[in-house]
Amino acid sequence: MLSSTLRKSVVSGFRCSKPPPSLLSYPFARPFSASAGNTEQGITKAIFEGLGDSAAEVKVTDISGGCGSMYNVQVTSQLFKGVSKVKQSRMVQDLIKKEIGEMHGLTLKTKVP
Repeated sequence: MLSSTLRKSVVSGFRCSKPPPSLLSYPFARPFSASAGNTEQGITKAIFEGLGDSAAEVKVTDISGGCGSMYNVQVTSQLFKGVSKVKQSRMVQDLIKKEIGEMHGLTLKTKVP
């Protein structure tokens, strides 16, 4: 069991308002968690709306342990064909600017189907 001091530092490091259900689980990934589900769905919706029919797949996962401060986003789209990885990432970031401003961290992967 983690000491209370370590537990507090781990939780505050993720900027959670409440501790994650299990600090010992790895990896800290819970797709569409109850506390962060609205943000995950909002990110997914914004990307699908921005990319339209070219979005083949969008996967958003809360990797903060359930508090909604860090996300892993994976996007597959035909629009990325012939575009550099940096520009692909910027395209997605522009679509979710509002959501990015509310989170602590983001891992973004883009690819062509």
